Amino acid sequence: MLIPKTLISTALTTVASATSYTNTSSAYRTIVTSVILTGQSGTTTSRKVTLYKNGTSAGNERINIDIDPTGIVYPKTVTIDTPIVLTTTDVIYAKQDAGADVNIEVSGTEEDIT
Repeated sequence: MLIPKTLISTALTTVASATSYTNTSSAYRTIVTSVILTGQSGTTTSRKVTLYKNGTSAGNERINIDIDPTGIVYPKTVTIDTPIVLTTTDVIYAKQDAGADVNIEVSGTEEDIT
């Protein structure tokens, strides 16, 4: 049975390991179904948000996107509907390049596969 879940709901920081979700165990499969990113301050500069899988090095980057809290240059809110599958103890991480003014909401489904 698939169980809908909120996997992450927080403000991002510049430290990827501070915002993460780990699949429950090898008995479960989690599918990230959507990621919503929203810039919170209209007076800051554009931010680059990075999503990683199974580590926080350049080789683990899965998505890089620019967010503009003013909504002038880039969108203020971005929805990403690209599925990311997590098995065993896979982990997703997220960070922004500076500040702490982008909120992230990650939703998905969890399934017991035993």
